[in-house]
Amino acid sequence: MQVTISNKKNNELLSRVEITGTVSFSDKTPSNMEIAAEIGKQLSKDASLIVPKHVYTKFGRQEADFEVYNYKNAEARDSTEKMTKHLRKQADEAAKKVAEEKKAAEEAKSDVKAEEAAVEEEKSEETKEPEAKEESTPEAEEPVEKEEPTPSPDESKEAEKVIPVETKEEAEDKKEEAEA
Repeated sequence: MQVTISNKKNNELLSRVEITGTVSFSDKTPSNMEIAAEIGKQLSKDASLIVPKHVYTKFGRQEADFEVYNYKNAEARDSTEKMTKHLRKQADEAAKKVAEEKKAAEEAKSDVKAEEAAVEEEKSEETKEPEAKEESTPEAEEPVEKEEPTPSPDESKEAEKVIPVETKEEAEDKKEEAEA
C-alpha cells in the first residue's frame, strides 16, 4: 500500500490537521484502520489520533482518495468526534482482546515462575541427597544391638518400689493444712 498526501489544512479551532490524498493498493481496498496506521507511519504520528472520514475508490483501478483528520491530542478528538455503535463495539472488542492478552501473559509468567521454583527444589534436593549418602556408612546401616547390664537382685527390689507422686492440688492442700 502506497499513500500519497496531496493537501494538508491546519484547523486550529478544532485542534486538528485535515489531510487529503490518494492510496494505491494491490489486493482489496484497505480498511480505515489500515489507512490510519499507514498515514501515522508516514507522518510519525500516533495512529489513534488519526480519524479516517472518507475513502472513495476509483472504478476500475486499485486506487482510492481519502480524507482523514489528525488530532493534536485525545481530548480534542473525543470532544469533536462522535462514538457510533459500530466504533464503540470495535473499541470494546479491542479492549477485551488486550485484557485477554494481559491475562494470558500473566498466566504464562506464573507458569514460568512455578516451573522455576520446581527446578530449584529439584536442584536443592539433589544437593541434599549426596550429603546424606556421604554421612551414612555401611556400619550405620546395619542394626546394632546393645547389651543392657542385668540388674542384681537388690537393684530389682528397689526398682519395684513405687514412689508416690503428688499432684499440684495435693501439694497445695498439704501446705494449707500445715499453715493452719
